[in-house]
Order: sequence, then structure tokens, then C-alpha cells
Amino acid sequence: MGTLSIPFGDNERECDAKMVLDVIARMEDTEPFSDELLQAMKRLWADTGVQECFGRSNEYQLNDSAKYFLDDLDRLGAKDYMPTEQDILRTRVKTTGIVEVHFSFKNLNFKLFDVGGQRSERKKWIHCFEDVTAIIFCVAMSEYDQVLHEDETTNQYTGKQTYEEAAAYIQAQFESKNKSSTKEIYCHQTCATDTNNIQFVFDAVTDVIIANNLRGCGLY
Repeated sequence: MGTLSIPFGDNERECDAKMVLDVIARMEDTEPFSDELLQAMKRLWADTGVQECFGRSNEYQLNDSAKYFLDDLDRLGAKDYMPTEQDILRTRVKTTGIVEVHFSFKNLNFKLFDVGGQRSERKKWIHCFEDVTAIIFCVAMSEYDQVLHEDETTNQYTGKQTYEEAAAYIQAQFESKNKSSTKEIYCHQTCATDTNNIQFVFDAVTDVIIANNLRGCGLY
């Protein structure tokens, strides 16, 4: 609010905002909502000033899932609340450092290294490239009209403001980096919360692994 110089629609929301910020400062934001806190959050989200600020969220850094959760505060604040699959999928924490995950998919064992994408994190990538079978680059297409996390004066995309043009531009940027005729690039426009689409992406990765194994045996 202060960054965009947008006042609350109702001055009473100042007290609600202070309550919420105090809870966060005391590290109590992981505890169940009190009814008082829940009502304060609902009043804040309904405030015209907050909605105006949200409408300009491309001008600052806001988690994509903010609206999903704030639109459903009554359910989240219920005493018997249990997270749904969508709740878990939409709970995102920025990756810092290198996170290693092991899992199995279609009888193949995967070792996945998740690295942070911020500029300050990229120097760590070099430690993950040895004996790599496939690299998955993820680009948030929802950020086409947002500024960089590291530099809030730089827009991340300056081309035409349409989905088709932006998607084609981003895909071309990746494909142009492939200098090897023996390497394939699979481009997928998907949504991280759509399990069916993500399974299709994993199928493509599995194809790469199988093809590499066959190539190593001289059968491909």
C-alpha cells in the first residue's frame, strides 16, 4: 500500500493491518486463526484500497496464490480446516540454495535438483550439471507484465501484451539456445496445479531418459 501510495478505503483498516502484521512479527502466522484475526483479514481483503492495490500487483512482488487463499478465508479459518490437494499445490515457497528430491515414476527412479532462479542463486547451478540426463527450465508466464524481483524498475517482457505473442516469444527464446542437432527441446505450456498437464511433462522427460539409455546402448 505504501509503495504505491494507495490509502485504505476505510481508515479503520489501519488497525486491522497492524493486527495482522503484529501476528506475523511474533511468528504466530503458522498457528490457527483466531476469530478476531480472521475478521480483520476479511475486512482488509474487502477494502477498496486493498483491492486497488491488488489490481496493480504487477508493479510489485506478490505470490500468484494470494487471491486463491484470500478469497477463501472462511474455509481456511475454520476450526476443522484440513488442507486440500489444491491448497498444498498453491502453497509456494521461494527456492533458495539447492533442494534434492528422490522419487519414482513409471518404474524409473528420478533424482531431481531444484535450484533457485533468482540472479543471486544462478551461480550455484554449475554444481548440478554433472551426469545430468535432462534439464527442465520453468518460466512463469504469469509474470509477463511484472518487474524483476531484483530490479523493480525493469519489466520482464516488453513485447505485445497478448497470450499468443508472449507464449511464442518465450518458446522461441528457449529453442534458439539449442545448438545441437542431436538434442531435442520439449516445450509445454502448462499449469503447476493441473496434475494431468504435469504428468504429460513427466512423460516427456521419461521419453528423454529412455532415448538416452537406448542411445548409450547403440540402439537409438
